[in-house]
Amino acid sequence: MPFEYQHTLLAVMSHVVEPVEECSFETGAMQLIWPGLLVSVSSTNLGFIAIFPFQDEKTASILPLPNTETRAMSITSHTLGFPRIGPNRELKLTTEKYWQGKISQEELLQLAAKLRQSNWELQRSKGIDIIPSNDFSFYDQVLDTIALFGAVPDRYGWKGEKVDLDTYFAMARGIQEKEAGAEGKEKVFALEMLKWFDTNYHYMVPEFHKTTTFKLSNDKIFEQFSEAKALGIHTKPVLIGPLTFLLLGKAKESFDKLSTLLPTLVPLYVQVLKKLAELGATWVQIDEPYLIYDLSDEQKKHYTETYATISKAVESTGLRLLLATYFDDLGDNLSLASSLPVHAIHVDLTRGETNVDELISLVKPSTKILSLGVVNGRNIWKVRFNRAVTPLKTAIRELGAERVWVAPSCSLIHSPISLEGENKLAATLKSVLSFATEKLDEVVALKRAAVGGEEEMEKANQSTWEAFLALPDLNRKEVHDRVKGLTNKDYKRKSEFSTRREAQKALGLPALPTTTIGSLPQTTEVRNARLRLRKGELTEEQYEQFIQEKIREGIKIQEELDIDVLVTGEFERNDMVEYFGQHLSGFAFTEKAWVQSFGSRYVKPPIIFGDVSRPHAMTVKENVFSQSLTSRPVKGMLTGPITILQWSFVREDQTREQTSMQIALSIRDEVKDLVANGSKIVQVDEPAFREGLPLKRSRWANYLDWASRAFRLSTSGEEDVVQIHTHMCYAEFSDIIDAISALDADVISIESSRSQMKLLGVFAQPDHAYPNEIGPGVFDIHSPKVPTSEEMTQLLREALKVISGPQLWVNPDCGLKTRTWNEVRQQLGNMVSAAKKKDFGSANQRCKWGWESDPITSQQHRRSEGSGRREGQGSRIEVWGVLPTTPIFPRPRESQEGDNLPDDKHRKKRPRYSSTEDITMGVQPASEGDNEGKVKVIILDNCHYPKPPTQLKYHLNSGTRLLQLVANDTKYIEGTYILQLGNTSLKEDHQVGEPKNTLNPSVQMESDGDHPVQGPQPPLLLDYPSTSFSSTSSSTKFGFRKGVSDAISGVSYKEPEAKQSSGYVGLSNQGATCYMNSLIQTLYMTPEFRAALYKWSFDTYFDRWKAKNEEKATGTIEEIRSTREKKSIPRQLQLLFSRLQLSQQRAAKTKDLTASFGWKDSDAFTQHDVQELCRVLFDALEQVLKGTEQENLINELYQGTMKDYVRCLECGNESSRVDKYLDIPLVIRGFGETKAVASIEEALDKFVTTEDLKGDNQYSCEKCNKKTDAEKGLKFTEFPPLLTLQLKRFDFDYNTFRRIKLNDRVTFPHILDLNRFLKDEPQAEDQDVNREEGAMDDGDDDATQEMNSNKNGLSDGDTEAPVREGDNGTVQAEKERRETSEERRDRARELIEENGKYVYELYSVLIHRGSALGGHYYAYIKSFSSEKWYEFNDSNVSEIEEEEVDRTFGDTEKKTGMFSSLYSSGANAYMLMYRRFDPHHKHEQAEVPTELKDRVESERKRVQEKEEEAEREKTMTTVRVMKEGADEVNIKVSRNDTIRQLTDLCASQFSDTKDMDSSLYRLRNMNIDSTIVKGPLDDEDTLMKRVSDMHWYGTKVLFLEVRAEDTEFTDYNPDNMTLRLSIYNEETQEFRMTSVSAPKSIKKSELQELIFRETEIPPEEQRILRESKHYSLHYVDILNTDTSVEDGQRLYVESMKGHESVESSPSMAAIDAIRNKTEVKVFLFGATEAQILSASKKDTVGKLRQMISEKYKEPVDSFKMMRYGYAMASEMRSDSEGRPTREGETNLLFQWFDPTGLKYKNYTQDIFKIPVKELIEISELKRLFAQKLKEEKKEEVDAKHLRFREFSYRSPGKVYTDEEQLTRYVQSICIELLDGPEEKKDPEDLVIFVRRWNPSQFTLDAPESLLFHKDMDLPQLTEALCRMFSIESISVVKCASWNGNELLEVPDMRWEDGKNGVSEVLSKSPLYLRDSDTVFFKDNSEPLKELSAEERKKLEQAAQLARRRSYSRSNYYGKEEALKINTQD
Repeated sequence: MPFEYQHTLLAVMSHVVEPVEECSFETGAMQLIWPGLLVSVSSTNLGFIAIFPFQDEKTASILPLPNTETRAMSITSHTLGFPRIGPNRELKLTTEKYWQGKISQEELLQLAAKLRQSNWELQRSKGIDIIPSNDFSFYDQVLDTIALFGAVPDRYGWKGEKVDLDTYFAMARGIQEKEAGAEGKEKVFALEMLKWFDTNYHYMVPEFHKTTTFKLSNDKIFEQFSEAKALGIHTKPVLIGPLTFLLLGKAKESFDKLSTLLPTLVPLYVQVLKKLAELGATWVQIDEPYLIYDLSDEQKKHYTETYATISKAVESTGLRLLLATYFDDLGDNLSLASSLPVHAIHVDLTRGETNVDELISLVKPSTKILSLGVVNGRNIWKVRFNRAVTPLKTAIRELGAERVWVAPSCSLIHSPISLEGENKLAATLKSVLSFATEKLDEVVALKRAAVGGEEEMEKANQSTWEAFLALPDLNRKEVHDRVKGLTNKDYKRKSEFSTRREAQKALGLPALPTTTIGSLPQTTEVRNARLRLRKGELTEEQYEQFIQEKIREGIKIQEELDIDVLVTGEFERNDMVEYFGQHLSGFAFTEKAWVQSFGSRYVKPPIIFGDVSRPHAMTVKENVFSQSLTSRPVKGMLTGPITILQWSFVREDQTREQTSMQIALSIRDEVKDLVANGSKIVQVDEPAFREGLPLKRSRWANYLDWASRAFRLSTSGEEDVVQIHTHMCYAEFSDIIDAISALDADVISIESSRSQMKLLGVFAQPDHAYPNEIGPGVFDIHSPKVPTSEEMTQLLREALKVISGPQLWVNPDCGLKTRTWNEVRQQLGNMVSAAKKKDFGSANQRCKWGWESDPITSQQHRRSEGSGRREGQGSRIEVWGVLPTTPIFPRPRESQEGDNLPDDKHRKKRPRYSSTEDITMGVQPASEGDNEGKVKVIILDNCHYPKPPTQLKYHLNSGTRLLQLVANDTKYIEGTYILQLGNTSLKEDHQVGEPKNTLNPSVQMESDGDHPVQGPQPPLLLDYPSTSFSSTSSSTKFGFRKGVSDAISGVSYKEPEAKQSSGYVGLSNQGATCYMNSLIQTLYMTPEFRAALYKWSFDTYFDRWKAKNEEKATGTIEEIRSTREKKSIPRQLQLLFSRLQLSQQRAAKTKDLTASFGWKDSDAFTQHDVQELCRVLFDALEQVLKGTEQENLINELYQGTMKDYVRCLECGNESSRVDKYLDIPLVIRGFGETKAVASIEEALDKFVTTEDLKGDNQYSCEKCNKKTDAEKGLKFTEFPPLLTLQLKRFDFDYNTFRRIKLNDRVTFPHILDLNRFLKDEPQAEDQDVNREEGAMDDGDDDATQEMNSNKNGLSDGDTEAPVREGDNGTVQAEKERRETSEERRDRARELIEENGKYVYELYSVLIHRGSALGGHYYAYIKSFSSEKWYEFNDSNVSEIEEEEVDRTFGDTEKKTGMFSSLYSSGANAYMLMYRRFDPHHKHEQAEVPTELKDRVESERKRVQEKEEEAEREKTMTTVRVMKEGADEVNIKVSRNDTIRQLTDLCASQFSDTKDMDSSLYRLRNMNIDSTIVKGPLDDEDTLMKRVSDMHWYGTKVLFLEVRAEDTEFTDYNPDNMTLRLSIYNEETQEFRMTSVSAPKSIKKSELQELIFRETEIPPEEQRILRESKHYSLHYVDILNTDTSVEDGQRLYVESMKGHESVESSPSMAAIDAIRNKTEVKVFLFGATEAQILSASKKDTVGKLRQMISEKYKEPVDSFKMMRYGYAMASEMRSDSEGRPTREGETNLLFQWFDPTGLKYKNYTQDIFKIPVKELIEISELKRLFAQKLKEEKKEEVDAKHLRFREFSYRSPGKVYTDEEQLTRYVQSICIELLDGPEEKKDPEDLVIFVRRWNPSQFTLDAPESLLFHKDMDLPQLTEALCRMFSIESISVVKCASWNGNELLEVPDMRWEDGKNGVSEVLSKSPLYLRDSDTVFFKDNSEPLKELSAEERKKLEQAAQLARRRSYSRSNYYGKEEALKINTQD
């Protein structure tokens, strides 16, 4: 027996028997002599051995064994690797749990071992002869090799020891900031990731330096071999070869990797191989797939030398080497590979063009074994036996069976695991599929077939394939014909990129536009929704609503982050390829066919088995909905044809080129539909474009040609304005840059962050510079690491070194679906912040307004950092500047003669806009009564396009500089606006009243350098002959200047009341910020805190910040300082305190403070816990004060220490730690207690009460070395100078499952002596304490506090505890009340002298007034200077008596009743602030720093100015202006304007009059109904009058009359009337509108003459139609001789020539269309904006449906139309959709009903609607329903067995008897199918649901529907339920909601047992039952379950969720969101 097989046999034996000392082989007899055993080999059992004891041969076991003598009849089978992911993705799930910290490393390793064992045993059971090991990897096999040889980059902090799992994962995923902080490491980025050859697998790229050293640093390969060996499986370890390892890595500097590194790496390979030999390995597989590439002579030389060295070094070990190549033929390297000194060589015969005969001829002279990969390891198609077996037979014939191995082509990790479980595939398709497990069978079958005897198998295989290839899906003529009909035109865009780029400037994108690649986080919620849809738990409609809500959230988040081009988020897509495959024909999908892409990212590729086409739109609906939510562009997101091809398992019966063109045509159709529905940007992703490259360069040209054509085919059918994006990732682009350019995408985004932008250099090569736009990824989405904004900024700087600014986009590397929202918000926020950086210089030039070379764009036309808006550009206007918005601009027209441009250069660069023209406005002297020397200035600001022009009015002193003031109010960016008088710009130093002749004629603005602005510069026209104005233009380059109104937000000016009599200023409540106001006032009234805060220097802080952030700081110093000030919490507190101290206002505003917290406006309407705010605010101050002199402010004032200890009661040994606290939470009523503490002293005693550790809870004492009894407790070791106590008044009641408020009386003293709590501890002097060491948890908030209620529940009577006689707290309070202030101070001094320094005086009580459902906070605070108490209640501050403080102790009387626990309300103390008493305290007010004083004074003056401005605003009035043939407009006008000015202003509102000479239009009065035009306002006296002189009241209606140049206005005659003529032009088929003046008693003949003069239609040919109005009814009739006309009436006039009869009148149809024209607003479901459809009132509902179908490209039968009015919506149905309802009918909806909720989601399922008569009898209705059900649904039911209930508002209601009539207005009936006839006969009887509550289990039984008599009362109900359920005594309670799914939904659990004497019927008190109500009942003897702490916590959380549902509309309901204060810069 050959040696190796002896070895293998021994290995098998050692697995099944006990080891022995000696054994021997007798080769002649083929028996193994083993003590006690006989082993024989049977010739009829080839390949196996029989093992049995000598004594009992019947018990033989059969084990597989490599063949011995039979080898001549068989070949060897082996595999190169097997999928490691697990049948159910166990590796992914477990690894991710480990990353999340949910399992230990040991648990992860255990799972991995199970997976490996399963894989090995599976291969052994299938008959594989040689099984691989070390093919298992936690992430990637290349990364395993990096770890094996210690090639760990320095940034991971590896010290040279063994590479542990965490270092391994750090290289794979990076180290996130959170992880870094926890482990004391620096956060770092992951290794780069690239495609593994041309597969969809990705490997981690090794990094090499010249100085890289290697060492064996990981034992994985050895451990896994030994692990398999221990299982009795002798494996072949797999190792990536040294040259492939080095060649696939990246040199981080310029050097020869092979020459430099091989000398140190190869010896380590030798060590590995020798150690494997020592462990017993006989074969090692070395993977060298790089051999399939074209190699240089130098590389070939290294291959030869390396393997010569390795072979020689391991020769003596007997170890055999298998060199494995795969993915392509060896080409020119065939002779090289066959000559290498190895024992076997593996080649891939499924790909490439390997010449088998040549291969055999090269191997034959040697003794090498030839391994043939004939089973495709990368695809999923069953092998073609006739093709695969031929090379095997050839090799056996030439080499002999012993030298031939059969195997898959490559590792099977690229194939799914098993077909088992794939039950949804068509049988014919499944018959030709083969996954990894099935490929094992194929390998073994081919092994047998190669030596003959498998003819039947070959025939069956061929028959299977023939049946599949004949399927119609593979032979669709229309698809093949469309591909054949393609021409060159189909592959090209209509214009070159430069032309398209011009057209795409209409998108209005900023410089460095930001976007994402497509997908947003696919959260668990999203994945679960998709799963529920597949399971049928969600309907399509519900799923669509869910997706729309996710899209809405995604759009909102993107807008909040200020991303420029948005995406839908792809929430509806499970995979970017599978999703499209599901919507295309020719695709099939698996259920479990997962394949590893990288790490824990797996994909489930679709199968392209047939011809591909697109039956319907795939993404249009989601894209249209997304775009409806935002004004920003939303990209259409598609996957490109090549990527769909590459990431699918593709059919092999036609070329890949043919399949790609079929896919491309489908994508082309989708692009077309997207654009037709409003998309302006469409992204067609091709991340796999390079992946498809053949591995041989000789085949590249052909592939790149058809691949690029396929992409262009999919994207080239649209107009130039449509911007096409694409995306590529994970690839080297240098060798395909020309092909990428050939794609001709307008924008390409690429993965580049891991390469630190090195990849980008490819796109800037001199000979191959990429011409279009590009977005290099600035952060790696495959890692949870969140790069900082600075890191991304640095990447952008690198990008700008090689790519010009106008080409550059900013985006992530790839889609974000695998990341969490928390990560994404941070990542994208930093990305946008980086894009807004203003230091990119001239590189950041993007022309976005339609002309080239616009210098302003560099810095001034840019988003300002911190702003959520973007700059924009106005049209030709009067005030011009860059706004922080992006308006939609009108199309520019070319400059024309007469345009006032400074010079020719500007004329070429600047187009004018046709939307508006220059409008002259005036500067008027102040009106009478104004102060002398003041001038009123009126400016028309028309820059805020598309909003109407805005008038700015000023009442200014002469000499005022105007420009800055205007800029503030318009909010233009400084340096980007100009004012112009006439056609000349104003100089900066001009002032109000300065002569006009000093104006500077040049029109320039500053830009980012020395270049004048050459963009559009429309002037401001101030046409006042004697007065001119100038500006004080700032040199500021960046940012926005806030307006006056924004700058005064610190103090209220709406109610300018004087400072209150108390002398204190209140705080305005922003909505629900009373809790914050109370705390802020307390801090302000704390002398130490206020004084320390004033000492903090903002200047010092800012200088330090500026020095640290100099590189990233942008803007002028003033702007940066302003921004930092707004974000600085201590600065805003300083300003607020200064206003409180100095302001004369009644109340100060807190909006600036909350803005510094990072709060939004909506946050002000969420009430939080004041104690929680105190903690969060203190934490925030600690963070922001670090590094300043006040960094210990909080700790020095508020921090105390306590000791948490455990003391052994046997030896006295104590184990303890010191914790720190900022406040002390005091329990009012402990868990299980019925009485509250009486005083805070008692509460403090309980706080330090010890807990005995006995019994099962004994303490393990280290000193006693055993478990002993012990005591556990807390001891105070230090009290702070300022002590905060929280009274925990909010609790949770387990009877009602509601949060309750404890209003119990708890007294607190004004002088508190705490020395006794430190009697056992040394009283150290005040010292700084490091809060970081052993810091205790800051305590629980109200929602999660320790459960302090009775374990059996709080009874109603125990809510408040009574005052107890002899209560020390009460006695102490009475004593203190009688003390004077001096006596109290004396007592405090005495206590200090007697007991110690820890004596405190009360100075603030924060009070909560209200219940557990909500309330109001205010504070009683003591002034230390006056010794008086004040009530600070938001804006009101008033003095109070001290006894008012004592009234906050709590209620003294005991309350009972239903609402005492849940709704009990009271005003009582919630937080107490004590100050350590110091006899030497000085109580002077802290002095406000001078600069803060000046600030407050400045604000006071600005408040006054604002008030004056508000007064000026009162002089405005509104005018409605009508004009013939135009829509009405409303304008605001100053009452001080003249009528002439008003006339010009009105004319400027209409496009056809704005450029018209003023003599051609005039204003006329109009009646209020806008029908009768009255006298003109055109005489000189009237034109000079002011608007105020006209005495117009309300809104004035005016008519703008226009005349032609060759006509005159008709003189107005008050005795005449005005007739409005609509003259029909038959040629144009339009009416011309005009008006004529006529006598009121005009005859028809006279009227005809008048019309003749106007129209030249002879009277005898005139047909005059009169429009009349009767109330709201309009109609038209023919004007007869005796018919009069009325003033203002409209007459339609036409020529009767050729149309003598009225029926043939052409105008009648036009009039009818005008009169019946209407607009229909159409809302897509869930949309907030409507689409407008023009329709006729005569149109039918069916026609309207057709119009909507055409508008939205939806089939007419695929949607419902709902009419919405003031009432609920009703469906609109056309005749074709079912008979319409007639008068007296209602369209009744029938629904199946299941009260258990098990059958139907939401308990009901729609059946159909039937028009039925109102008041129909129920028995007849049941009959109709049963008949209809049989006809439509083919279901038969007995009408008598039906129960009909009303169903409205998602709830069942009244149960009908058969004799009743249907109630009027009922819209829906829910139907329950009964077992027998309906039992309810009396309409007043009750059918209710009853559910049993099981207190001992905390569960509810399923509902049961029961009938109860109308006269039954509560005692009878309980008695009946006792009988039904065999319970002695029960209690019941009514549930608020009918279904009562959760006990938590009961608002107040007041259980009734029927023994309280109540005798009213059930429909009355106390239950008030109605049909379909739900009643809970419980067994009174059943105890309540004892809940664990975890169960109590979960229960309270569930209660909070229930409260949110129940009280979601309440503004004051409790605390529902986490309180946060943002301290990040």
